[in-house]
Amino acid sequence: MINAPESMTAASQELMHERPMMKLKGQLQRLCPNLAPDASLAKYTRAIEQCRLMEQLPATTSGTGGKCSRKAVKVRAEANRLYLAKEYEKALGKYNESICLAETGSEHLGMGYANRSAIYFEQDEFEYALANIALAKEHNYPERLMPKLLEREQQCRVKLAEGKSKGTVPLRRFDLNVPVNSKIPFLASGIKMARLEDFGRSMIATKRFKTGDVILHEKSILASIDLKLQFQNCNLCSAEEGLSLIPCPNCATVMYCSQECLERDFRLVHRFECPIAEKVQHLSYGFVNLGSRLFLYGLSLFDDDLDEMMRYCNRTKTGGNPLNLDYTRYDPLEEFKELYNLSATTTPTNESSYRFFATIRCLMYLESPLLKTIVISDEQKAFMRQCVLDFTRAASYYRWHLTSPLFPIQSLFNHSCDPNVLIVILSGHVKLVVFRPIRPNEQICFSYGHRWWDTPMCQEPFPMVFVCKCVVCDPSKKIAWLASKRELTLAAKADLVVVGLQVCGSDSDDVADLALIQTYIERNGRFVQAMEEFMKLLSLHWTLLFRLLRQEDEAQRRAKIAARLAGAAIDVVD
Repeated sequence: MINAPESMTAASQELMHERPMMKLKGQLQRLCPNLAPDASLAKYTRAIEQCRLMEQLPATTSGTGGKCSRKAVKVRAEANRLYLAKEYEKALGKYNESICLAETGSEHLGMGYANRSAIYFEQDEFEYALANIALAKEHNYPERLMPKLLEREQQCRVKLAEGKSKGTVPLRRFDLNVPVNSKIPFLASGIKMARLEDFGRSMIATKRFKTGDVILHEKSILASIDLKLQFQNCNLCSAEEGLSLIPCPNCATVMYCSQECLERDFRLVHRFECPIAEKVQHLSYGFVNLGSRLFLYGLSLFDDDLDEMMRYCNRTKTGGNPLNLDYTRYDPLEEFKELYNLSATTTPTNESSYRFFATIRCLMYLESPLLKTIVISDEQKAFMRQCVLDFTRAASYYRWHLTSPLFPIQSLFNHSCDPNVLIVILSGHVKLVVFRPIRPNEQICFSYGHRWWDTPMCQEPFPMVFVCKCVVCDPSKKIAWLASKRELTLAAKADLVVVGLQVCGSDSDDVADLALIQTYIERNGRFVQAMEEFMKLLSLHWTLLFRLLRQEDEAQRRAKIAARLAGAAIDVVD
């Protein structure tokens, strides 16, 4: 499947084209006009070396990883100006950047955390404020400023004692509420993988699912974070944790949502990247980063035994089926092998770009001192290039807009403009919630953002980064799709008016409204009715689900922080 986002805005496209990676690609095309788009990776390597493109990468800052307290002070001053102007979100990004830049052991790291706590206090996020005050104390916050910090700490505790928290209990929990797969306990039972002509690997229901069923709750195993979000998302799991990110202690380019993610990423991937962090940052380009990170991840899982990795990967690919894995006895190496077995196809235009991306990133990574001791022979270098290219192709299937979290099981579900599940990715986790009734033998699909009720009956196919073959957009399927449904009955239309009046009432609440809407859709969700009221109800259902899922995530994050501050056990999913 392709987790491709909606069409990028012109501004986003312009931003990506201005990245150093694309500028270097343009230079290669101008300097080597006869280099065929499908040229071998060896020819791409020679062309890049002959054009001396690698010399344009920034020099590695010896021993500091780009950390510089002087720069941290300058960025923090900019954040202070934004804070005073009450532009809190922009200030947060700058404070995070200053935290990344601060030299380990300096007072500037503690000051960055303290500044961040001031924003959370202003936003009434008292749990997060206390967490950052604790971080400031642990990281050399200067004694001369301590009274002000302690006063803020006391104020936070008073506010929480007065019940002023934004909430640590979800309005509604969206836990798995159906029987689960015996070997994949975060996936509902009654779902199988099949290979469909227009979709490739697909997920098919073998039993009925009801509206509101939660059928998947999976944690990401790896992610690619675009340069634009490096100070907003966890470098390992992709969690949007601008409220509590901590920096890599050895470089100024990545942040993490927890110490656990920091240590796991360093053990599996970042140990290769950290010594050349400035170069890695320079060539950051959306989902492309995931291609090389997957290679490094696999190398670590093979205990840095490149020859053993080559022996496995040189086999013929089988296509891969993660549903064969036993997650009750989780083996990340076996999971990686299933991921490697995916054979991803691309367009000729994309293939040319992917070959350049894979080649130049391999040349960059071969400047990593650790990787130099592992990838030595020409055969090993050729394998690395091919492996990174294969993973870059696969990464295009996993991409979202500016982050590419990797969920092996979720990646089997496809897109449709007539989705039967809602997908939400929050805090490095993905959930699928049934949006309308699903029958046995029906493909389970979510939407990247385009849904038939957004444009009545989809008179024209939606513009996407791939050709949509769903039942709404493919003319050969659309006739049958329409013929299989019928209009609402008179009674259903009358009930729709009643539901609309209730959920729009002044005393309605999200949880009650969602229950009412889901009951109605469970009875009538198989119908197609392009009447305005029905389309509004579908849109409201989508909005309520997403809003309550986000509120659940926010409450659980506050609860997790409160538990850590109290030294209590954490009972939310980690």
